[in-house]
Amino acid sequence: MRTTVVLKDDLVGKTKKLSPETTLSGLLNSCLADWVANHTRKELKTRLVAGIVARGRIAPYLAANLPHG
Repeated sequence: MRTTVVLKDDLVGKTKKLSPETTLSGLLNSCLADWVANHTRKELKTRLVAGIVARGRIAPYLAANLPHG
């Protein structure tokens, strides 16, 4: 898919110096894939904890203090 994205020049410059990706497109694809994976894990964890709490297997206050990640 092609799309137009407007990025800050200084951000692009720093990114090109730090990134192992050879193209900005490759970097953006990697970043978006990581973001989606991270949010998918968070959503799954939230749903899992909610199910455990709903079944009375753990107290809600304990579930709220589970480590994030």
